[in-house]
Amino acid sequence: MIVEKKDSISANYMYELVIEVKRTYGQELLSVADTYHLSETIYAKTGKKVSPTTLQRLLGLVKSKSRPFCSTLNILAEYIGYKDWERFCDIQKEIASNDISGKRFIPDYSALVLLNICLKNKSIQSIVDFLDMLYPKYEQNHFFSNNKITTAVSNLLGKYARQDRELARELLPMLAKTERGREYFFESFVDLDYLDDYLIDAFDFYDKHSDGTSTAKGRTEFVFSNSLRLLNHFEKDDMPAFKNLAENVFSTLHPRDITNETCLHLNPVARYSAFWLLYQYVEKKLSDNIIDFFLHRMQEMIDQRTLPNMILMHSLYALHYSKLFEHLITFYENNFSWFSKEPWNDESTTLVNSYAFHAYNVMGKEFPVSSTSLFLPKKDPYFLCSAHYVSQKVEKLTASLKLPVVK
Repeated sequence: MIVEKKDSISANYMYELVIEVKRTYGQELLSVADTYHLSETIYAKTGKKVSPTTLQRLLGLVKSKSRPFCSTLNILAEYIGYKDWERFCDIQKEIASNDISGKRFIPDYSALVLLNICLKNKSIQSIVDFLDMLYPKYEQNHFFSNNKITTAVSNLLGKYARQDRELARELLPMLAKTERGREYFFESFVDLDYLDDYLIDAFDFYDKHSDGTSTAKGRTEFVFSNSLRLLNHFEKDDMPAFKNLAENVFSTLHPRDITNETCLHLNPVARYSAFWLLYQYVEKKLSDNIIDFFLHRMQEMIDQRTLPNMILMHSLYALHYSKLFEHLITFYENNFSWFSKEPWNDESTTLVNSYAFHAYNVMGKEFPVSSTSLFLPKKDPYFLCSAHYVSQKVEKLTASLKLPVVK
């Protein structure tokens, strides 16, 4: 049995409230501009104001750690047809008690224990049912998400897929059939260490059940799977396969058509854009306009304050292998403030610094940071995928170069 704490229950209800607000509004709410019209619509119906800024935070369009005021929740509850927030919560409790199978929850540590038991016993259907009860990972915002716990769910699935190929063969097709399975495994445990092994084969199942490119979810799935296929061809130096796939995918969906307003998750969008630039380089079609578009698009995504470290890593990857070292150094320096602002806890940290360090040496410039710790991956139990891939990359980038002196 999963025991939910009071804060977790409150967060679940806020998620349900957002779902109902979207349903009542009747249109997609993908951009900051949409919240201005929603604010007007709420005022027209209730005679009460909720600012566009508050709506942006609630919808997860801007990053914030604050929770909404009760007065705001009361207005939104009234907008969707309830007396107030308390009455809305009472109804949700009744729904949950009458329909346990339809109840959704945010995972906590007790839930991880349950998932681990299911995985150990290879209870495939129980694992899928467990994931189906979770909230959508990339549609939930900061009010509802616990990044370390949701990442731990993904890593637990990945750990067993790595270790038990028999389980992986049975489990991955089942995960591919459900949105939660695709979100919490395929799109979260990006296992570059095994990209040319079990993971690349599993993309056939993933693509079969994805939504195409007509929806935000479908576009996210399209750029996710195809950008990793492009990475696989490029890393193996299989240029014929790389160019053939790139021509097909970029003619289907150009990077200019995928933004934070048309996709749910910016990390695969950044990787997709990176390989678009590399495709232009391989085809000898690079121009100032193409480079400027790429740099502007990547900076735009970094400025959204969502995964800036991952987007910076993809940016430097593309600039490095396109031999645009001057642009790489400028882009790195323009975004250097992220190092002091945010605690980076995953593999992107060391790769960003290694690409930059290599570029500085190629251009004969002095690297601005003097600590070898920048090239040592941080050990965090919540981040375990791609460790070998990262260490190989870092070693290759720094092997022939003198590392900075530790002060």
